[in-house]
Amino acid sequence: MRTTPIAPDSPRLQAAIERARPAYDRLPGITAVWRQDCYALPTETEHFGFRDGVSHPAVEGSGIAGSNRLEVPLKAGEFVRVPGLPRTLTGKKLEVPVKRILQGARVSEVAGPGAVTNGSMLDWFAEFRARTDSSRTR
Repeated sequence: MRTTPIAPDSPRLQAAIERARPAYDRLPGITAVWRQDCYALPTETEHFGFRDGVSHPAVEGSGIAGSNRLEVPLKAGEFVRVPGLPRTLTGKKLEVPVKRILQGARVSEVAGPGAVTNGSMLDWFAEFRARTDSSRTR
């Protein structure tokens, strides 16, 4: 289980963590083993320079605007469990092709047939994109 308190600055992050802590302390068998505080750069981009709906989504109630003003904010705690990840034949995760698919690219535009293992996952992400787009525009 992962809890992800999010806030626009360090004091509010600490307050969010303190509010979340009792919730996971009450769960049997759950122990916090790692905490990593992450912050956006002053440019509001992540360290690769991207500011998009995949790496910088709006989270409802956080006070931080998402990078895509047309995107419906995520509910706090909303996440997606992915059944698998496509990889290159040498085992590298295909993060950029998946990102491009989630931004609307066709599978055929991002990866050639036979170039990936678990290639059906590229189709899964395309179908997820289609489902997400249709459910968020209602």
